[in-house]
Amino acid sequence: MPYKIDVMDEKGIVKLKFSGESDSEEHKRSREYAVNLCRERGFVKVLVNMTDQESFMSGETLELYVFGKEFAKGLFPGGT
Repeated sequence: MPYKIDVMDEKGIVKLKFSGESDSEEHKRSREYAVNLCRERGFVKVLVNMTDQESFMSGETLELYVFGKEFAKGLFPGGT
């Protein structure tokens, strides 16, 4: 699994950190998992760290945008 999820209960934040190589399917699964954790705990904050991600190239910038936008849809349905 090229990502790690941590829950910071005291701050109400779900942290999602990527490392190594991953693809859009892996991103989708991780996003769904993080959104579900937020819903279960009543959180609305997600911190995503992709500094150790190796597989992204400049042509995938749009995919990164969509990744973030889909988080907003998952956490705030109807509000995006």
